[in-house]
Formats: sequence, structure tokens, C-alpha cells
Amino acid sequence: MAERTYTVDQRRVVQYSIGISFAVVALMALAVAYLPYGVDWDLTYGKATRDVFSGRSPYEGDSIFYSPPWTAIPLVPFAPAPLEVGRAAVFLVAVLSYAYVFYWLGGRPAGIVAFLVSPFLVHGLINANVDWLVLLGVTLPPRWGIFFILVKPQVAVGVALFWLVEAWRDGGWRGVVATFAPVTAALLLTFILYGFWPAHGLNAPGYHNNRSLFPWSVPFGLALMWLAIRQRDVKPALAASPLLAPYVLLHSWCGVLLALAGRPRLAVWAVILSWVGFGLAMNIG
Repeated sequence: MAERTYTVDQRRVVQYSIGISFAVVALMALAVAYLPYGVDWDLTYGKATRDVFSGRSPYEGDSIFYSPPWTAIPLVPFAPAPLEVGRAAVFLVAVLSYAYVFYWLGGRPAGIVAFLVSPFLVHGLINANVDWLVLLGVTLPPRWGIFFILVKPQVAVGVALFWLVEAWRDGGWRGVVATFAPVTAALLLTFILYGFWPAHGLNAPGYHNNRSLFPWSVPFGLALMWLAIRQRDVKPALAASPLLAPYVLLHSWCGVLLALAGRPRLAVWAVILSWVGFGLAMNIG
């Protein structure tokens, strides 16, 4: 059998592929061995994904799943795996996704590193939440990104409002229909399949770990929305989102830091201050 020959570029591709594969396996092994229990993956998103694809409703019984059922679709590759393996894979994808979104918004290495070690991301990564999935929607065309935004509106609802205004500016009511018709049709279909599932989360604002500043934060959120619309810049809309929501856990404040993408010094100082504030809050508590 003739020996296969490679060009220089092909050899590099093969070498990089092998190196990346070994790195992923090594990181997965470390993540499986050392990551703490991911409560949100085990009891909420992993469970809901298995329910949806087993034909069961993810909203029955004492479920704490409040997201639309299509949340399960991008999580399918992780759900069938053993708990520790699925949790580890979600962790690695989350880190890469957060870094990508910050970079996509104009972030630089120093800002990305600061963002990844902020108390909001650390909290979300430890608990294996899916705010990263919501934020990936910001990088997509609005017609499809809105599906991701609705996974957890408290993280990026301002982006949906921003897209609504932009669709009106660019195409009037036809632009609005073209942008929001697919998600509206999908929502109606989920109501047929699962009933009015958003009602399942109406008691969420009373959860003891709720870190929303609603309603006192609403004026600040509206001011940021005005800035986003006036400047046609999505970043202030991200920062506005948790300020407009009555239910926000600690990790869902991550959009506020994303608004500083492209300003690495401010991002670093914001992370330092957020850790100081987090430490003071813990001591007071």
C-alpha cells in the first residue's frame, strides 16, 4: 500500500486536529474529576432535555424548569451521557461560549479573562446553568437569536426589545413580522403541546435566591434601553436586561459586564468591584 503524502498545510491541519483532540480529552477528564456537582444541570436542564425527548412534559410535578421546550434541542448531545460527563461537557462549552460572545462584542483578551473569572460566571459555571446558551443568541440573526433569548429572558430581554425597534426601523411592520413570526409560531405550537407553560414560572420571583432589584432598577434599565436604541448598539440593551426583570439569579447579571466588551480596563475594574461587592454581601448576609 502506497504511503499517504501530505502537503505542509495538510500536515498542520492533522497535527492541530490531533493536538486539539488530546486537549479536549484531557480537559474533559479534569472536569469530570474535579468539578463540583452541577445542580442546575442535574435537576433542571439535563432532566428537562431527557423529558422532552422521551415524550414527557418538562413542566409536570415539582419541576423547576421555566424555559421554552426548545431549550432541549441544543442540549441533546449532553443529556444522554452520565451525569458527571454531561456536566463536564456543558462546562467546557459554556466557557468557550462566554469567551466567544465577549470577543464577538468587541472584547479583548484581558477583558475576556476578567469576564470569565467574574462572580457571575463563576456562580453560573459552578451550578451548570445555561446563560451561555442565551448569550449565544446575541451573535445570531435576530430571527433565530430570539429563540435563544427566550430560554432565559432575564439575561437578555433588552436585546429582544432592541431587535424589535431595529426591525421596525429597517422594514416597518413587515420587518417586525419577518423577524418575530417564526418564534411566535413556535410559541403557539408549544402551548398546544404543553399548555400555557410560562405560568409554571409565575412563582419564581418569590424564590429565596432571587437577586433582582425590581422594581427600583427599572428606571435604570429603561435609560440603558434608550441609550441602546439611540446609539443602535446592542450592548446597553444587554446591561438593561436584568434591571428590567423581576426574577434574576446572581449568574444572570453577566450581561452587565458584556456591555463593557471593547473596554478592557473598565471590564477588569468592573470584575474587581463585583467581587468586592459580592464579598461584602456575603459578609453582611
